[in-house]
Amino acid sequence: MSPRAVLLAVGLIVASALVSACRGGAPGRDVRGAAPEKPPASARERGERHELPRVVLHPSRGGAVSIGVEIAETPEARARGLMFRRELAEDRGMLFVFPEEGHWPFYMRNTYIPLDLIYLDAEGRVVGIVANMRPMDLTPRGIDHPARYAIEVNAHTAARIGLEVGDKVSIIGGPSWDSRADPRPSAASPAPN
Repeated sequence: MSPRAVLLAVGLIVASALVSACRGGAPGRDVRGAAPEKPPASARERGERHELPRVVLHPSRGGAVSIGVEIAETPEARARGLMFRRELAEDRGMLFVFPEEGHWPFYMRNTYIPLDLIYLDAEGRVVGIVANMRPMDLTPRGIDHPARYAIEVNAHTAARIGLEVGDKVSIIGGPSWDSRADPRPSAASPAPN
């Protein structure tokens, strides 16, 4: 690991710890507040290839839609999200795994593509949708219902496939919904506003 990478990692750990100590790191804090200014290399950028887990959206008014997802289950991955991406394939997204059910607002800092945000409960049922989040918008957006997971997909996906609150989402290529997250709250997660 290069000295610069070590310094960046140490800086992120210290910043997360300080922010967590000051803000409590509890639900209701913005998920995207303490992300790095420069994007770390993704597996794709490093030349690694692997099959993504998939979520299958089951809209009550139509057929199932399968989306390959990157999993964001660490505080750092949740803070980074889809930042710095210039495009997102129609059949791709990101699944955010939170340490506990709660209110998890998002904003679009350093996010260049419009997104829909689909919130899920611990059983994978849709509990809310934030449609068409605008790129670079710093306004925190979320839902009133507690959620354990969130999926970011391209804007207008939820409306296009007819996904609604109450619809079911399943996962393929990974454990069941409730076993995805460590049930113990993380002191550094999520990042504050």
